Amino acid sequence: MWWATAILLAIFIIVYWLEPRRFVNVYVFGIVFGWCSLIGLVWVLPDILSESPIVVQFYYVLLFAIIPLSLLVISFLTFFNGKILLEKEGRRPRNLLFSSIGVIIVGMVIWFLYNSIIRDLTPTDEIVFLYVAGLVGYGLYLFTSTTLYAILYHYRPILYKPDFIIVLGSGLIGKKVPPLLASRINQAVEEWRKNPSATIIMSGGQGADELVSEAEAMRDYALAHHEDLDEGKVLIENKSTTTYENFLFSKRMMDDLKDTYRIVFVTNNFHVFRASLYARKLKLAGQGVGSKTATYYLANAFTREYIGLVVMTKKIHIVFFILWTLCMAVLYRAYS
Repeated sequence: MWWATAILLAIFIIVYWLEPRRFVNVYVFGIVFGWCSLIGLVWVLPDILSESPIVVQFYYVLLFAIIPLSLLVISFLTFFNGKILLEKEGRRPRNLLFSSIGVIIVGMVIWFLYNSIIRDLTPTDEIVFLYVAGLVGYGLYLFTSTTLYAILYHYRPILYKPDFIIVLGSGLIGKKVPPLLASRINQAVEEWRKNPSATIIMSGGQGADELVSEAEAMRDYALAHHEDLDEGKVLIENKSTTTYENFLFSKRMMDDLKDTYRIVFVTNNFHVFRASLYARKLKLAGQGVGSKTATYYLANAFTREYIGLVVMTKKIHIVFFILWTLCMAVLYRAYS
């Protein structure tokens, strides 16, 4: 047991140290985290409490009661967060993404209770239930693992001096920089103050409803709000319309200025991990730094990021779906 734990931890440390900007790390982290949680909850804690059999029995009852109760509490929190988002950000479907997780959890709990208590399940019903539960379980496992790994990556320290600091743009209100984008700019200036020799690249094109390019508005905001910022250290990249293009067009500028370089890119904390995958895809050497986001907005924003990550890495999930479907088809054939 302890050897398995040590081996799993060693594998994760190695893959994380070699290259943290890989989605496969999420799976490795999820396996390690799940295994360590299982060891701690099922073996270590009961062993510590083993002197009192009554306490051990109470612990196991509590442990198995906490699982469904925690799911219901999580569901309630997703609904509560959705209510706050609708009040603060407007009645838009995208503001209910995080709440949809709560709907899925409640639906699965109700379906499980109905099928296990009220209905007499046929073998076919059991296979269908197992099939759906496997897909939902995979989604929740992936969401949890991605969230925890993204938090871990966000707090990875920057141990080098970057040559360039790329600020990823986001939408303007006319030509005004909104708070979400302002937090990125302010964070970038903080990074520049640590290393004034670095050059800041404001990256962002002009949307159909924007009066100027995001890059121009970002530069103007930075110079107006940070008097110590050297104007000659701020460049603009005003053609990009996606995160990938932010890096691609900024890379072309940097390639013209230096042969070899390292970067730090700045975005909001919920966006750092997905953005890092694009940076790796373009073989940019460097890591990301996340600016703070309003707490009420964070969960829903990361849910959007999670969906983006799933789409970005869809081949892996398609393979899982096909393999799981084939397994259930074989099981169905065996029992039919």
